[in-house]
Amino acid sequence: GRAGLAAACAPRAGRALQTLVEFSLLTSHNSRGVPSMADNTRIAEFYSIRPYNIFNYFVVDSVLAAWVQFLRTITGHHRVVEKVEIEYDSRGLDERFSRWFDCPVIFGATGNRITLRAGVEKMASLEAQPAMHELLRGECQRELARIRAGWTTADRVRELLPSLLQGEPPVLEDIAPRLGIAPWTLQRQLAAENTGFRELIDLTRQDLALDYLRETTLSLAEIAWLLGFSGPPAFQKAYRRWHNISPGAHRKTLQQQRKLSRDE
Repeated sequence: GRAGLAAACAPRAGRALQTLVEFSLLTSHNSRGVPSMADNTRIAEFYSIRPYNIFNYFVVDSVLAAWVQFLRTITGHHRVVEKVEIEYDSRGLDERFSRWFDCPVIFGATGNRITLRAGVEKMASLEAQPAMHELLRGECQRELARIRAGWTTADRVRELLPSLLQGEPPVLEDIAPRLGIAPWTLQRQLAAENTGFRELIDLTRQDLALDYLRETTLSLAEIAWLLGFSGPPAFQKAYRRWHNISPGAHRKTLQQQRKLSRDE
């Protein structure tokens, strides 16, 4: 799309990858987070999508590989990354990953990221067209602004919550600085939208809990931790309030429905 064209036209590889990451929202959106790459750095990071299932493995693999292949294409060089870090544990394909990325690949890392080899960020793009790059960046920025203009403050908060829930629920003071506003301002804006911070945490937990039960084999204790509950009893109490059924019983129902769907 337009973001890819803008990235390819960038004068330098680092700027190209940063552009691709910056405007990722134009092509996809996930409530778990957004990818990031700070100015003048060699690290591009994809957000956490724990817990992992077959689909999530594929998402991380394909995104990191796409970034690397993009850099190879615009620079004409094969060895463009110094290391690759992947947060899920090894699945026995370490050697294959290392061969493809042509660098060490670290599984069970603290995040999903690639680190460019020193100097790669300064390499000229083979498709560099600086004037076109600036023109397309402007168009991407306007399109991104139009998308975000439709977001409420509650939408912006809910986008940040999933990655902050693990272990314990975040507080208002954790979120406000990430949005560039004071806690009392965030509280006022949410109230103006007829919602509150605790309500948004509850809604986010409800959505994620159903995903975890339906898509993973995680224990209820693990799910409780991922959702920031004090323990399984608190999670089960909340789940009964949401769905009028225990999470264990609901998981069995969901599994039966999936089996019937496959059989059909």
